[in-house]
Amino acid sequence: MAGFGIFISILGLGLLIFIHEAGHFLAGKALKLKVTEFFIGLPIGKPLIQWTRGETSYGIKPVLFGGYVKFPEFLSLYDAEVETVKSGGPADAAGLIKGDLITKINGADSKDWLYIFNLVKGMPNKKVKLEFVRQGKEQEIDLVLGERDGHGWLGAGPTASDELTIEELPRTMEGQKTWRKGLVIAAGPLMNIILAAVLITGALMIGFQEPTTTIGQVIEGGPAAAEGLRPGDRIVSINGRPVKAWQNVTATIRKNAGRVIDIRVMRDGRLTTFAPRLREKSTKGLLGIVTKLVRRPRGPIQAAREGSLFIYQASGTILGFMAKLVTHPKSVVGQLRSPIGVVSETAPIAQRDILEYIVTLAGISIAIGIFNFLPLPPLDGGRIFISGIEFLIRRPMAKESMAFINVVGVSLLLVLMTYVIAADIFRLAAPGGG
Repeated sequence: MAGFGIFISILGLGLLIFIHEAGHFLAGKALKLKVTEFFIGLPIGKPLIQWTRGETSYGIKPVLFGGYVKFPEFLSLYDAEVETVKSGGPADAAGLIKGDLITKINGADSKDWLYIFNLVKGMPNKKVKLEFVRQGKEQEIDLVLGERDGHGWLGAGPTASDELTIEELPRTMEGQKTWRKGLVIAAGPLMNIILAAVLITGALMIGFQEPTTTIGQVIEGGPAAAEGLRPGDRIVSINGRPVKAWQNVTATIRKNAGRVIDIRVMRDGRLTTFAPRLREKSTKGLLGIVTKLVRRPRGPIQAAREGSLFIYQASGTILGFMAKLVTHPKSVVGQLRSPIGVVSETAPIAQRDILEYIVTLAGISIAIGIFNFLPLPPLDGGRIFISGIEFLIRRPMAKESMAFINVVGVSLLLVLMTYVIAADIFRLAAPGGG
């Protein structure tokens, strides 16, 4: 049976990753970006199942954990070297080949592919003089541009993750305005927050097992059993004070160790009073009763209201934890968990109570969403941060600066993840670990 809990825990963690990627995918499709792949599972190995609809391939990978979405991207927009030539396109027909370096168009310096894109799109079906360098020799050709969707078409492009021509720039991430790019990036962590809301609201509508003021079990040999209290008795008051919740019962019992208390209960429609003397256990009072648990489902509106409160409170706790991770790392770093640690700690919960596990999963989903908003590459927040900087300076960041920021961000995350994984492994391997 322990294997069931581990299976559910791994499945749940994979769901959180898949939903995150689905957020990027749905936002990209809504904004009509080019998406070439959307798969269930890690991007490892050949697909078990695959089909193509439009320009996007869908399917299932062998490692069924999470998922991934692929937005094709240009890798060298800021030079003018030809890396992609579309078969049958104007560039191909004119004899342009991979490796040619475009230097001028109609006598004007080509600068880079962004310049070429903006120039070419305004000249559909026009003849242009194109100068380029091939194997160290300067050459020139006359080329008639094509037309697509009312814009000029060259049919060549820079280095890209897929076979992209420069005319497809408006459908790539690099070609988006800052707010559109930020929306696609932010959609991943936002989907984690939305999933948490759905999970917690659904769990509240099903209803948790909650304590009542009715006695569910009387422990043999305890003060309650000796005094004649029975399962099914509903506690109405203690020491003359009305009891509205089980917390009132436990609070009063704890504070009266060794004392006689008056308990009034409703039994078979009649009020009956008992006066047990409480025992003392660890300086706290002990009566020897267990509450009766009752499932209490909420209506949709109340469930949504309580679910929103849960997300608000959980977010505050997680943000406080992250702040301490920066200001007082030694005090909280031991509480971090890798996926290994998450599975090992949530599997017993899934084994014990599926609704309790759903609430735990909702909390983890919120944590993933908030963590991904941190302004640290390669996290989503880091990509939004860089897009914001580019918007402010009105130009793309220099390659050297981008490389430095990414190396620093990835290095910090790798160090942190390595430490957390090692700590989880040592914790599980230790005697009594897990």
